[in-house]
Amino acid sequence: MVKQRITDRQINTPIAFSAYRAAAQNTGAAVWAKVAFDTEEYDIGSNFASGTFTAPVTGVYFFSGSVSHNSTLTTFLAAFYKNGVEYKRGNKLGSSGQASSTPTSSMLLTAGDTVELWCYSNSAVAMEVGISTTFFNGFLKGTT
Repeated sequence: MVKQRITDRQINTPIAFSAYRAAAQNTGAAVWAKVAFDTEEYDIGSNFASGTFTAPVTGVYFFSGSVSHNSTLTTFLAAFYKNGVEYKRGNKLGSSGQASSTPTSSMLLTAGDTVELWCYSNSAVAMEVGISTTFFNGFLKGTT
């Protein structure tokens, strides 16, 4: 068995957040729209604000998210934006009824880089709200 040494930094300064959408928000119609996460479940390190995570240190981070709706659409998807530019997409959906696009990604970030969750819909619809349907979370896996 390989033993790994845990550093003081790993014990004393974790970096992690989890947020969700609690109030109604509509998607845009045939445009990308930033999801305005209005409720934080936790924000260890205070690096998440106004729906944006800002990396406090250079390292590899892991993010997951979900954007849900309950409408008839031909195109619906969510994507992570890194520093204001689309970075990685979740699954693309066409649906009748409840559906979720759920991107996940590891990212190498430099201190000061930002990550947000955006969604695209072919027509404006209400996002599902609540901790289990429209959420965004992430944590530092390790520094580089």
